[in-house]
Amino acid sequence: LLNLKPPQDTPWLCIGDFNLIHSAADKNNLSLNRRLMGRFRSTLDTCELLELTLHNRKFTWSNGQLRPTLVRLDRFFYNGDWDELFPNHCLQALSSSMSDHCPLFLCSQERPPREGHFKFEHFWTKIPGFYQVVEEAWNKPVGGQNAMMILHNKLLNTTSALRAWSRKVFGEARMQLHMVQKIIFRLDQAQEERDLSEEEVCLLKDLKVRVLGLAAVERARRRQCSRLSWLKSRDACTKFFHLKMTAKKHRNFIPALKKRDGSVIWNHAEKELELLDHYKNLLGTKVGRTRTINWNLLNLPIVDDANLDAPFMEQEIKLAISELPSEKAPGPDGFTGAFYKILLVDHQVDGTRCFQLFLLV
Repeated sequence: LLNLKPPQDTPWLCIGDFNLIHSAADKNNLSLNRRLMGRFRSTLDTCELLELTLHNRKFTWSNGQLRPTLVRLDRFFYNGDWDELFPNHCLQALSSSMSDHCPLFLCSQERPPREGHFKFEHFWTKIPGFYQVVEEAWNKPVGGQNAMMILHNKLLNTTSALRAWSRKVFGEARMQLHMVQKIIFRLDQAQEERDLSEEEVCLLKDLKVRVLGLAAVERARRRQCSRLSWLKSRDACTKFFHLKMTAKKHRNFIPALKKRDGSVIWNHAEKELELLDHYKNLLGTKVGRTRTINWNLLNLPIVDDANLDAPFMEQEIKLAISELPSEKAPGPDGFTGAFYKILLVDHQVDGTRCFQLFLLV
């Protein structure tokens, strides 16, 4: 494997009966050669290889005895460049009808398109015009029977305004980045054959400046999707964030579900129905209690609850907002803590009016 490792940025898929294991969980008994396991793990780390998850089997080989030895010997390994090309892969084991090994089947699993929902992007705050858009949207008159409905409607107005502003200012930033790079490449080629005109030289300089901006936007978006809050967007390349984002998608995806009767379903629509049915039965079942708790015997201290329904104080709300994590969304509306902190302290966005909204009762 060390001799076969390809150059950097080369997709690599390594397949075979390796006749080795790198984890004790790959065998059903404790007859292990830990020295070889350690060497195998070290080699995989050096080659920067990850293992494709096998979804429907734990082991791929059996010695066929009455009390069989089961081992996972057949494996698929890949590097990050291959994962970028084929993000929707799925590895399954087939029946071992012709051998003591079960064949493995690698395919592309169709994944349903995710509905687009609003996400506040942190780099927006550094773009001219952002504060004006938020201020105009926030100050629009809205209806509502209580403070929470007023807040909800104001957030909806802000969401629509920011979406429209982002489409107008950035559009397809990734596509623009590829187009700009292509034009720069063509101008570089032309420069080898002839002298560029004054307009072409100015265009080349402008495009190189634009590439820096578009690359910064793309990197900031990838970093936010990867949820690497401990790493600044300027400290790593886009590829690293993209790999982390892809790995997160793999972890969150449910390739198959096992029903109560033991059958396995792979179709997404069937998985949705099964999950809905499961939680309907789980949450809709009321079981009578046969025992209860005698609170008087616990001798718990009595809590003064007179202030539990008192209105929130201004200082309490300020403290709660200031302690929100800046890069995490406290609710499903897509706005992160950074947005609420901007509304609270930034005078350009009329923070006083916004803050008073939280105090309405």
